[in-house]
Amino acid sequence: MKVWSISTSIRDPLRVPDFLRALAQVEGRVWDHKSQDDFYIYQIALRVRKKISRAKLSTESIRLLDSSEDDLSYEQARMIFDENQYVGDGMRGRNDIALLVDLGLADKTGSVRITSLGKALLNHEIEMKEIMLNFALKFQVPQAEHSKYKSELGYAIRPFSGTLALINKVNSNWAKLGNEPKGLSWDEFCLFVPTLINYSQIDSQAQFIVNLRNKVKAERSPKAKDEIFKSSVQSFLEPLLERSEKATDKKVLNNLFDYGDNAFRYFQQSMFLSLRGGGRYVDVSPLAEAQVQMLLDEEEFKPLNFESFSVYADYLQDLNSFIPPWSTPDKRNEIEKSLRRILVEKGIKPSKVIKIQTQAALPSIFREDAEIAQLRKTIVDSNVQDLALAATTVEFLEECISEFGLLGKRQDIPMAEETRIKQPTQLEYVTFKTFLSINDLLQIKPNYPVDDEGNPTFTAGGNMPDLEIFYRDFNAICEVTMMTNKTQWMMESQPVQRHLADFSLKYSEKTALGIFIAPSVHRDTKNNFHFAFHYGGDSFESLRVIPFDFASWSGTVKNIAEARKNGKKISQENFYDYLISMLPSTISRETTDEWWERIANPSNILEFIK
Repeated sequence: MKVWSISTSIRDPLRVPDFLRALAQVEGRVWDHKSQDDFYIYQIALRVRKKISRAKLSTESIRLLDSSEDDLSYEQARMIFDENQYVGDGMRGRNDIALLVDLGLADKTGSVRITSLGKALLNHEIEMKEIMLNFALKFQVPQAEHSKYKSELGYAIRPFSGTLALINKVNSNWAKLGNEPKGLSWDEFCLFVPTLINYSQIDSQAQFIVNLRNKVKAERSPKAKDEIFKSSVQSFLEPLLERSEKATDKKVLNNLFDYGDNAFRYFQQSMFLSLRGGGRYVDVSPLAEAQVQMLLDEEEFKPLNFESFSVYADYLQDLNSFIPPWSTPDKRNEIEKSLRRILVEKGIKPSKVIKIQTQAALPSIFREDAEIAQLRKTIVDSNVQDLALAATTVEFLEECISEFGLLGKRQDIPMAEETRIKQPTQLEYVTFKTFLSINDLLQIKPNYPVDDEGNPTFTAGGNMPDLEIFYRDFNAICEVTMMTNKTQWMMESQPVQRHLADFSLKYSEKTALGIFIAPSVHRDTKNNFHFAFHYGGDSFESLRVIPFDFASWSGTVKNIAEARKNGKKISQENFYDYLISMLPSTISRETTDEWWERIANPSNILEFIK
């Protein structure tokens, strides 16, 4: 089918640096089947490849996957690769490098090379969000020397700006009919965004969507609505089919939804798109409307002419090769006025102290300077403050308990349908809500990235705690994970202690505690925290981390909710006393099992509720 797509080999954009780190192990080698297989093997060795089939693995290989070692040796990873009988034609390595090349991070012409942009990412000299915005603004079809994206086949668009133009046109046409603009429904996004292969089709494709909505609306029964939608889509897809494809094939439609989902994941990183209508619609973010209009006015959806792929690759890899239309002082002032107008409409005072601090925006090479970033962050922070008011109710806390129960069963929470976030991100969000609701904290900082509505998009970065919580008399960090096996100890216990040490130094005026929450806590994780309390780490004589599994944490929160029904609460002073009481005993040298037995009893919180 004639569509454009972003490689689906790496679903989570934030995992790109890990795959690049694995590719760096074969840098300088000819990109043949051997180096392609080795790229995949190094993904196993560096624990980048998370999902590895175990059905054919030996006991030793399973032990290695569950071991406490930071990395596996090449030989150990090779053994796992061989036992799984992966086809040795380098296919997996070829699939995974495709996205890294598309992003301008790697080159495989002749031999494998990590580009200067890729090295800057690996050396933490540039953030992943900059890489993603650079890609979004420059990615185009056709591409010279590409087997599919050829101009003679009709490809002529920069998909990101083309997507923005399509949404904008649909909204405009829909509003002219007296309707409220709402962006593209999820089905419309997945069906009509990847199939928009030429900028000349933007207007006609937008009108087709509006006409289709009206046709569906005109039908009375759900069955008739469904039939007219399906038949119209099939007619639309017919001219795009290739070879033996049929518009009625489930595989054709599944692929389109796969491409649409992946495109949204990557384009969402730009902060120009947001979900609305309970996650059922994709629209231009209100905070990005001024910049989006500038992209459309400059017709940035039109592709450039590159005589070879190497020239296009150089363009991708050079951060200075694209000058955004908002770079001039006049355009920059337009953006500032637009954001300040939103501040006024919402009645937001930038100097106001707020309870929830989000990871909303930082100065960006492409998007904004520090002042614009702060204005946008002020608006986003304001968008989530209503949550702080709702959090004082019993129902809010009971909802958190229910959502921990769902995640414990590996089921999605209701919000996942609205935001399309995965379970690790859901867990961070539910935990944030729980701490927001428990008692009278001064401020809480969830470190997961958020969209312009304040909704989480991915998990917090690996160099910071998941949550930072500030009380009047003490501070705390909280780390959460869905891991339960021995990998939990290897991947989580040391970072928790490191984050607690760094946090304690940064906010040294108050005592700091660490809280760890997982579906179940592995025995090695418990032992590690027990050891760290008694013997410390870094420059600290003691690192105080209290681990909870879902059952003990939910039970504790349930007791707080029951007390709230009866007009009782747990103050920050009493909550601190409770956490201190859950640390290993300094009077008697209790074992790790004895310590855990105390933590696992949710009724311990009761004596601290007044």
